[in-house]
Amino acid sequence: MKTIRIGAVINATLKPSRDFLVGLEQSAQEQMLTYPGLMLKFFLGSSATTMDNLETFMSADMDVVVFSGMGRDLPFRLLGSLKRRPPAVFAEYTPFSEEDWERLGDGAMVMFDNEAIGRRAADFFIARGLRNFAFLSRNGYREDVTGSIRGQAFLARLREVLGEKVNYSEKTIGEFAENEDYWEIDQERTASWVESLQCPCGIFVNGDRLAFKLAQGCRRRDIPVPDRFEILGIDNNNGCCEKAIPAITAIVPGIDRFAEKTVEVALALALNPKLRRERHVEVVSASELVERGSTAIGRGYGRVAVRAKEFIRANACKGISVLNVAKGLGVSRRTLEIRVREATGKSVHTLISEIRLDEICRLLKETDLPISEVITRSGYALTTNAFVLFKKTFGMTMREYRRANRKPQA
Repeated sequence: MKTIRIGAVINATLKPSRDFLVGLEQSAQEQMLTYPGLMLKFFLGSSATTMDNLETFMSADMDVVVFSGMGRDLPFRLLGSLKRRPPAVFAEYTPFSEEDWERLGDGAMVMFDNEAIGRRAADFFIARGLRNFAFLSRNGYREDVTGSIRGQAFLARLREVLGEKVNYSEKTIGEFAENEDYWEIDQERTASWVESLQCPCGIFVNGDRLAFKLAQGCRRRDIPVPDRFEILGIDNNNGCCEKAIPAITAIVPGIDRFAEKTVEVALALALNPKLRRERHVEVVSASELVERGSTAIGRGYGRVAVRAKEFIRANACKGISVLNVAKGLGVSRRTLEIRVREATGKSVHTLISEIRLDEICRLLKETDLPISEVITRSGYALTTNAFVLFKKTFGMTMREYRRANRKPQA
């Protein structure tokens, strides 16, 4: 069978692109059952990527090249410099302009359905009984284009369900201050906008990093989240979502389906040259939603349970006890246990153990630390029965888990 060589140029500094890379590998493996001659090669790029780097990578004479997260200019210059120009698939959040299509030549595009993401956000807030809404976006690569599409779809869906007079506000943030981790250079203007919103308000934020900044800014201003505002981000970047206080609820675009469709389109271009000039576009609308503390009040958790979960998430690996949680929240241990069990169906001790076990798993997968240090970094003392608890939970020892879950070195 003919060999089909697909090259993928991925911006490894963007988490969605890294997730996309994993999805490409899995989808390619599945396609190899039908096309055993399929070969997939990767180039992990960044803002420092140069033409020389890419030309060296492309010298392997690819049949199709996939670009994701690399912008437009550098890939187009690369394609224009090649003597044998392969068809290209751009897997992106933002659609092509007429000028983009002219520069592309042979190729296709796979993109997320940004309108569907906006509608999903609206339906989420409406279902929670909210009647005040806001949309926050920012200028910059991708964000201004996706923000416009998602924001318009968000508002259109709100009006479709609630009527034309829906209470809605939007803001676009410009440049961020260099020495601050939240807001823009004019912090007072952004803070005034947030404080002017009618509450309770569902704020749909175009991106997890910006949602993180919003949560941090509210915290510094003593604006309670989720009491006054429920925050919903996009992408489910754990580095932002999990570290925010409260943790950010996020819409997760369907990365697996997105990668699967990209491989399908790349194969089609490689096998059928007639498709290459047809301006072929595939739109992927699959998505899911991960709920966290930033929208917990809307689920009736109650403020004690919300604060307890956030306190545990931030401190579980520091060796805290149930009593430490109660003291940190300024409530009795009995009240704490009752509220947490009402909200989660679990004890406080169980929540602490879950966070610690998650950290053990992460360290086993991502580091070469000795098992003893993994245990202590996760908040357990070496004298505790962490080994027994881990094996009971996962059905294997920590060493067995590490061997089974370590990613092979590139």
